[in-house]
Amino acid sequence: MADPEYKRGVKEFTQPPLNAMLPAEYKKMFKNCYELSNHPKAMDAIKMMNMRKAAKQRLMTIHPECVHPNGAIEVPLDSEFMRLQENIENKIRGDEGLAFVFKRLDELGLYVNPIK
Repeated sequence: MADPEYKRGVKEFTQPPLNAMLPAEYKKMFKNCYELSNHPKAMDAIKMMNMRKAAKQRLMTIHPECVHPNGAIEVPLDSEFMRLQENIENKIRGDEGLAFVFKRLDELGLYVNPIK
């Protein structure tokens, strides 16, 4: 979200004449995402989301038995993923800016807040 090209594109589509092409809910979502991308902790939040995603993929690669046929993932409590998850949750709880970013992402339906 904090990518300059993303911001430029969103800005173009939320101003005339291009804004007339988008449905109202898209314009509202773009506006909210643009505002959130300007938050000083947005890049830190993106890094944390990417770290969680990479750790989950690594877990599924190393321990394929954790993946159930229905797609659910059973994470061992002593795994690297759980240690990372706990570390991320502590950082979010200890930083008001990060807590706000994750809460707002959850409100917008873009990402589930890990401390929820």
